[in-house]
Amino acid sequence: MKDKIYSVFECKSKDRLFRIEEDFPDVGWYLKVFDNNMNCIADHLQNDFDTIIDFGLEEYEIQKNEWIKKL
Repeated sequence: MKDKIYSVFECKSKDRLFRIEEDFPDVGWYLKVFDNNMNCIADHLQNDFDTIIDFGLEEYEIQKNEWIKKL
């Protein structure tokens, strides 16, 4: 059975698509990085939303207000 995704946030920056996906309640939050061909080139996991947002800022310089809720 495929995992249910509860929330999705996206941001386009530096020729890449960044996507945060909630995998609740089992895992936490994923930050996935896609190249121009939509290949996933990085995948990061954190326990909660605030931590994954902070990670996106530290690792990829994405400000909190740049994330757009998609789902």
